[in-house]
Amino acid sequence: MSNLVKAIAATDTGERRVVPVKSKLFQDVFSMRENFSDLNYEQVAKVYRIGVTLGSTCMVTEIESMKNHLALGHAIRRTKEQVIEAVFGEFRQDFRMIEKLLYDYDFEGAATALRAMERKMYSTEEELTPADRDFAETMKHLQDKVGWLEYENRNLKSENKKLKGN
Repeated sequence: MSNLVKAIAATDTGERRVVPVKSKLFQDVFSMRENFSDLNYEQVAKVYRIGVTLGSTCMVTEIESMKNHLALGHAIRRTKEQVIEAVFGEFRQDFRMIEKLLYDYDFEGAATALRAMERKMYSTEEELTPADRDFAETMKHLQDKVGWLEYENRNLKSENKKLKGN
């Protein structure tokens, strides 16, 4: 999975919309008024923006822009280069490997490397090794255990305060 795909996130826009219960195709056009008092929660949906934000924030001082009228243009060019590197830079090593295999006339190796790079670029699922899955499961178990221990610790502290207070 590419880093670009990993960066895709859902953001609650705070907007809510009414989900039509029946098709508007057969409703009278003049009776389309919504009465929000008749709505139930199943008819209201949260609106999410799902995507990736690319870019950077830069500052160009007034003095710099007066001295060099291309200062903003340079900042835009740098940002373009940073975005290109962020999106495609992770595949640079794959391209070089394929290039080397082609120079070495290892066409089957190049085809295999190309298929692996394609899977990496277009996969939406993170491929975990069995060891990674085991590690994630162990970490989740330990985090759950730590949560319970912290809960018990708070209970013991409150009991201790009660006993000291009495």
